[in-house]
This record gives sequence, structure tokens and C-alpha cells, in this order.
Amino acid sequence: MDYPEFLLNWLANLGITATVAATAGYAAFQLLGKKWLDQHFAVRLEKFRHDQNQEIERLRYRINALMDRTTKLHQHEFEVLPEVWDKLGVAFTAASNFTSRATSHPDLDRMSEPQYTEFLGRSELLSWQKEELLKASNRNCLYQKMIFWHRLDGVKSAHADFHNYFISKGIFIQPELKERIRALSNMMYDAFRERELYEMVPVQGDIQFMKADHLQNEGLAELQAIEKDVQARLWEANKLD
Repeated sequence: MDYPEFLLNWLANLGITATVAATAGYAAFQLLGKKWLDQHFAVRLEKFRHDQNQEIERLRYRINALMDRTTKLHQHEFEVLPEVWDKLGVAFTAASNFTSRATSHPDLDRMSEPQYTEFLGRSELLSWQKEELLKASNRNCLYQKMIFWHRLDGVKSAHADFHNYFISKGIFIQPELKERIRALSNMMYDAFRERELYEMVPVQGDIQFMKADHLQNEGLAELQAIEKDVQARLWEANKLD
């Protein structure tokens, strides 16, 4: 027997008519049912609030974690870009000067002996090379051959210093800017490597210094474009901070 039927029968046994019993039972059912519904709704509402609060906390944690990671990456980029730019500038200047067709050398044959001796003393040549030059009759030709490898070592050292830093810290640089820097780095390497190979095995022809000429013609414009990108990123970083 369900709850309403039981209630009606119980009221009937008390001598209450069916109509009155039904009315009373319905009123009682409404009262009890409303309480049950209110309690059930309150429980569901509390659970809903609890679930919503948990979801808000999860979202807040994810947002805070994301902001923290973004801030740290942003800070690394802000520190890395000036250093990359500085090293890139040094490497580019060295490579550009080294591979230029307009490279000039001092005229050692026109120097007096005291001038020549002082010049060799201040040069970066090794001691044995200086001794050979002091005794040489073809000073200019021998000096240019010797100094070439010292200048090349300087270019390679500057490029390696830039390249190693760029490889280790490049992860903090935006992909498009990173690719432009990489392209210029390759351009520099190709140019001084071409010049090195020519020095070892001279090859005549119009394309003997093609990569060096490419660096001279396109390199500076690319360096200036990279400079603008670096400045834009740094100023943007300053605004975000």
C-alpha cells in the first residue's frame, strides 16, 4: 500500500468521510512532499555549489600556473634577446669585414725598419712568424698569408660564441625571429667558410666569392630587420611587465 492510500484508510478508520480524508491527506501530502522536495533541492544545490567551487579552484590553479609559466618565459626572453643581439652584432661585423672584397692591408715594404719592427711587435702573429717576416724579402705577401689565418680564427671564435649561446638559449626566442637569426648565422658561416676554402684551394671564376658577396649585399639589411624585431619584442615585454 502506498503512502496516500494508507493515509486515507487511516483517516477513514477514525470515522472521517472519504472527501474529508482525501482533502486532509492531500494537504498532508503537500506539506510533507514540499519538505522532502525542499530538502532534496537543498542537498542538490549544495552539491552543485561544491562542484562549482571545485571547478573554479581548478580553473584558478590552471590560470595561475599558466601565468607563472608565461611570466618566467617572458623574463627569460627579455634577458636572452639583448645578449643574442650583442653577440650577433660582433659575429656579423667580424664576418662581414673578413669576407669583404675591399679588405686592405698595411704596406710593409714602405715602412722603415723601426716602423716595421714596432708593427710586428704589436701584431697578433706568433713569435716564429714575426721572426720569419723580419728576414723576409716579400713582406707584404707573406704577412697577408700569415695574418689571414689569425683573422679567420677571430671570425670563427666570434661566430662560435654567438652560435653556442643562440643554440642554448634559442628556446626562449619567438619562432619567426629565431628563424631569421638562424638564417643570418648560416649566411655568415657560408661566407667565411667559402673564403677559407678559397685560401686553401684558389679557384678562379665569377662565383668564387658568391656567398661572401651575398653576405655583403643582403646581410646588413637582414641584420637591420632583426634589430627591429628584437626592439619590438623588448618594448612589448616592457609593456606587459
